[in-house]
Amino acid sequence: MAIQVQLGILASPAALGRVVLDGELCAYRSGGRLDFAALGYGPARRRAEGIAVVFVAFDLLEARGRDLRLWPLSRRRERLAAVIGGGNAGVQLMISTLDVAQGRTWISGEQAAVGIEGAVAKPLASRYPIRGGCVNVRFHENVDVLVLGVTDSPARPTALVLGQADPRGPCWRCCLEPPTPSPWNESPAATGSASPTGSCGSWPPRP
Repeated sequence: MAIQVQLGILASPAALGRVVLDGELCAYRSGGRLDFAALGYGPARRRAEGIAVVFVAFDLLEARGRDLRLWPLSRRRERLAAVIGGGNAGVQLMISTLDVAQGRTWISGEQAAVGIEGAVAKPLASRYPIRGGCVNVRFHENVDVLVLGVTDSPARPTALVLGQADPRGPCWRCCLEPPTPSPWNESPAATGSASPTGSCGSWPPRP
């Protein structure tokens, strides 16, 4: 991660006072899509491409010199919300809910399309660090593909060349995907399932 990203965001949590936060740096584009690779961009490129970097906080470990790790999660979250308030330019509060129905709406194709993979359920009485009881639910969408080939040795491939007919015209959408434990080499032209990756393209290339 570029040093300038870290230096540029330090002022935002510092404005909250003496606190120790647990969270994650996130970069997102003007359309709202998360872009992990953009965390390594320099300030000039981020400005040119309309990328913002924020620290998303989901836990409060210390406030004003007081260790809060033995507090239950529910109490830490209340204190965290009070500390962050409406947020500032560089720190935002991770959303949470006690409503199961609402939580399920956060696990969808629409959310995955902007880079939100799913949701995590945590015990309200848990202390920090949480050592058990968490449930991590991710959205996963299967697509039917054709294995067109492999890279390196067919017996020990480093990647699969996957193809899918493009509905927009007579060409294939191809991508590389790391091999799975499934016996792909037993049937090089077998159909299977894979999650769409960011390394996909079309063949022949579209103009």
